[in-house]
Amino acid sequence: MSALTRGTIVWPAVSPREPRGLWLWSRGHDLAWIVGVGAFVFAALAVPITLLVPVSAGALVTAFMHMAVLCNYPHYAATYQIIARERHKAPGSFRWLVWSSPIAALAVALGVAWPWLIGPIVRLYLTWSAYHYAAQHFGIASMYQARAERPLAPRTKRALQAAFVAGAVAMMLFLNTRGGLGVPDAFGVAYGAPGMWQLPARLYPLAVAFGVASLVLWGVAEKLARASSGAGLVFPARALVLTNFAWFVLPYLRVPGHDAPWIGATVGVWLPFAIPFFHCTQYLGVTGFRARTTGAVKPAYWFAILVALGLALFEGLRLLPPLTGRVGEGEALLLVPAVLNLHHFFIDGLIWKRARRPVTA
Repeated sequence: MSALTRGTIVWPAVSPREPRGLWLWSRGHDLAWIVGVGAFVFAALAVPITLLVPVSAGALVTAFMHMAVLCNYPHYAATYQIIARERHKAPGSFRWLVWSSPIAALAVALGVAWPWLIGPIVRLYLTWSAYHYAAQHFGIASMYQARAERPLAPRTKRALQAAFVAGAVAMMLFLNTRGGLGVPDAFGVAYGAPGMWQLPARLYPLAVAFGVASLVLWGVAEKLARASSGAGLVFPARALVLTNFAWFVLPYLRVPGHDAPWIGATVGVWLPFAIPFFHCTQYLGVTGFRARTTGAVKPAYWFAILVALGLALFEGLRLLPPLTGRVGEGEALLLVPAVLNLHHFFIDGLIWKRARRPVTA
């Protein structure tokens, strides 16, 4: 596959069997949803609007909660669908899915039996999320490098991976440091609740240091890429580094003399719902491509099945804990998604961390 270069953007060339219009639409889809440009455009519009019209923040939260049915929920279902479809090629992943599912059910049961566990489970889910998102960014960046026939050399790959992980560590510290997010709770769980302890506020500079390190390591990766291949990283990889920084570091920086993030509480209301939405669009874009290229798939049927399975997982399972009389609907709304996310993080790591084939494959 030859590479087509336009300025600094490097995409795979037009396939002889792929009409140019379809190729341009596909590249635009990648640009808007997978490498994060769409999230920047949305933020450029949503941040000033919600700062000027605070009531719109609540409307955005409602919108993202509705869009979760068509994006976030199917994103989880896509992981299970991949493992089921590819169980003959990767039986180990399928076995892990079978054996880990009862463990996830047990985690929900423990949260129902001892509701004080809900706080720590939510904290674990939120903290792990940062690494999960950053790992996805790194994996997609590596994919685009390979598609452009400029695969990452080992040293470059380690530097680029460290850049993404450093941004995730910054987010982990912001999340777990007192005042780091500028909000009194995490998805409805007050930081004063059992298991929702916080690190001292004085660790804020350490979080900022990791954020700066992510940019420095990006520069190191660029230098190593030029030394090994004669060119820097391709545009999609660079865009993903900036997306990683914009999601995990930029919103939580503070103006000198202030003890809260610059975005304020208004933007902080909808931001935790926006980032998962754009993360899920990335994932669906990649898994959709994988589904189409690994077997006969009708996209409309594929997506409809994912929506139905996602609804059953999140909305169906959420109805069960309140039937015990030990937890309410609000607690179930926190517990079930947190456990499903943790299970997804574990299973997702399996299917994308198989033994690596040669780049030419």
